[in-house]
Amino acid sequence: MRSVGDLPTGGTTTVTSAGRTPRTASGSRSDRPTGRARNAGTPANGLLGRRPRSHRRRSPWQPAVPVALLLVLVMAAISGAAARPPGPAYPPGTLALATGDEGTVYYSYGYAMMEVVRQQMPGLQPYLIVTDSTQRNLELVEDGKASVAFASADTIASLPSGETTQLTTLGRLYDDYLHLVVRRDSGIRTLSDLRGKRVSIGMNGSSTQRTVNRLLSPLVADIPLEDLRSVRTLGVDASADALSSHDIDAFFFFGGVPTRRLDPLKPFGLVDLADWVPKLRGGYGDFYSEQFIPPSAYGPGMGPVTTVGVPTYLVVPKSMDPDLAYALTAMLFDNRDAMAKVHPAVERLDRRAAINTLPLRLHPGAASYFQDTKV
Repeated sequence: MRSVGDLPTGGTTTVTSAGRTPRTASGSRSDRPTGRARNAGTPANGLLGRRPRSHRRRSPWQPAVPVALLLVLVMAAISGAAARPPGPAYPPGTLALATGDEGTVYYSYGYAMMEVVRQQMPGLQPYLIVTDSTQRNLELVEDGKASVAFASADTIASLPSGETTQLTTLGRLYDDYLHLVVRRDSGIRTLSDLRGKRVSIGMNGSSTQRTVNRLLSPLVADIPLEDLRSVRTLGVDASADALSSHDIDAFFFFGGVPTRRLDPLKPFGLVDLADWVPKLRGGYGDFYSEQFIPPSAYGPGMGPVTTVGVPTYLVVPKSMDPDLAYALTAMLFDNRDAMAKVHPAVERLDRRAAINTLPLRLHPGAASYFQDTKV
């Protein structure tokens, strides 16, 4: 029997069943430096080279059957016996989804997918691989240890072209927003005001730190790190704690809106980055976009803020079975409203936006789905 993959064995920590629900989502994506994932399984690749079947698939029971057998089946139906349903077009097996740490959007989104796949896609045994970076997620797909991975466009674009030739996507899911969080009494109102301040720029190797280095580079804002009073390399949780204890004046992080991890910091300020988005796009790639954080996101006293957005993609290997890629893409859109109850970021899944996946191509199975649904 052809299989999507095998469950990891020995020395791994995976999420395989209902009951381990996501804790309250912080809204921030997995944003730690590249390193060993806590889960490394055996290969979970799909099949090679078949053209995806039509959305209206023929049942494998459809070819001619002997009249006697047909009569038996009809009699069984009349008597109330349950006839065996046709099998799915995709190959059965396990389905490894590489997400992020608990509390991140990646984890919550992946958990929602796992539950829907388990309930609605017979033959598949989904489980989560919890990692500490989007780059590690991509490595797991490249190594055949994950079938599906959440990853950001800037991380993908930072890889050498030779390392992305076997990667494709099922679509663009949503955009994460770069937050520049400051204490109200810090005196920081613009990006230039960071000079002479204590700032956390994100963990080493993270997407946050990569984007901040680009934002402060001579091509964009031209604010050397040496101009800051001190530079810390902290994740969102440690940064929030440091801001609360007055150990830093400001910190950057990428996350969804709203990010509830910021609630204990209120009242805080957000710095508008609108002036720098065009230069960031021009110098480093069109996957950076201008995004708007509404005043309602973080409560009274918070004005509207324009900032930098980066898309999150659902990455799969180029070798994934096309019928499986088709079915997974259809599952996402058919169950968007239900999955949004786990995390509101799912509500941003949009059929038209989903096909914009630079610098990766859509998987042929996903492309067939969008063609069949007239996108």
